[in-house]
Amino acid sequence: MRRFVTVCIAAMSLTGCGGLDLGKGLADLSLLSNLTADDGTARGIQTLSMFDGDISLRGPDGYCIDRSASRTDTGFVVVAACARVSDAELLPSLDGFLTYQVGEPDTAIVNGSESSLADLMETEAGQALLAQSGLAEDVEIVETQFISERVFVRFTDTSAPDIEGMDASMWRAFLDVNNRLVTINLRPITGTDMSSWQGKSLIQSAADVLSDANRAESVSETIPES
Repeated sequence: MRRFVTVCIAAMSLTGCGGLDLGKGLADLSLLSNLTADDGTARGIQTLSMFDGDISLRGPDGYCIDRSASRTDTGFVVVAACARVSDAELLPSLDGFLTYQVGEPDTAIVNGSESSLADLMETEAGQALLAQSGLAEDVEIVETQFISERVFVRFTDTSAPDIEGMDASMWRAFLDVNNRLVTINLRPITGTDMSSWQGKSLIQSAADVLSDANRAESVSETIPES
């Protein structure tokens, strides 16, 4: 029980775990910035070194980091298809909008408590954590799933910002990376007809890639945090 309470408190204390600001000032997809002029790589930034190298933030294949829409000093990173934020031409087969929130050191809570955290998401307290407004009544849970070191939730949030070009359905992943709790949020791009299975596949891939990037001693094309 004490571990379960710790999960609740730590989750509530993590910015973005409950009420993650998906928009962060974005009114629509057209505001995703072209990074070519700033960093000199026409195909976009794929990996970002954060917190003095403690975290390597990397999205799924075909996805790049939007530095201007991100707030790396607070651990918030926007990741979208490279073709939307760079001169890359081909969209990935699964086209979504991903946001990552990296917690402070010693906020890791998922490993060993996957079942408790998944159960929490089904409660009023858990739904309040997921809601942009912080109100449980705004969230409807569609599905929860946990596997070793991961918890995934599919839900709708009527209080989430209405971002033009994005669907209302969401997936969120919880995982620990280098003793930090990380949440990943996915919203499909309108018109892509991303199925439930495809959305789950994409957010699972995002979690796997992030974990793998932080197991490697070095990653090519890493751009230091500004």
